[in-house]
Amino acid sequence: MIATYIIAKMADTIYWALVTAPSKGLAFIDFYSNNPFYGIWILILEIVICGVVPAIILITPRLRNNSFLFMTAIILGVIGVSLNRWVMVLQVMAAPVLTFENWFMYFPSWQEIATTILPVAYGVIMVAVSFRYMPVFPQEQELNPLNDATMSPDQEISPAQA
Repeated sequence: MIATYIIAKMADTIYWALVTAPSKGLAFIDFYSNNPFYGIWILILEIVICGVVPAIILITPRLRNNSFLFMTAIILGVIGVSLNRWVMVLQVMAAPVLTFENWFMYFPSWQEIATTILPVAYGVIMVAVSFRYMPVFPQEQELNPLNDATMSPDQEISPAQA
């Protein structure tokens, strides 16, 4: 899925840069190179490092079976999605609207930063709640204590497990 998405994202970014962007052609590079907060590096980070690299790791069985690379791909994917939100807002908010305007510097407000962070926080909360209240590890009795009705008489739940 991420490989299909990143191919579509690359096509969309190229189309935006060469056709849609004001001052068509490579003039969008001026936007990414003349300010202190973001540069062409943000597109490389979003598309290559946080898109192509995780896609290759997750598609290749040998790389995917390595737990370190698997977790790295997941983290890069989450960063890439968050970065994509920022890049999409950047391009729209900083682009010149009128013919006599130039590209200008844009930095997101705290509300935009918060809405980028919130889906990740929501995911962490969902994993924590799922682990606490759902039988995530049904074979591990000490990790997932069962209720009294399904326990044998010789098993007890300690106060720490309750």
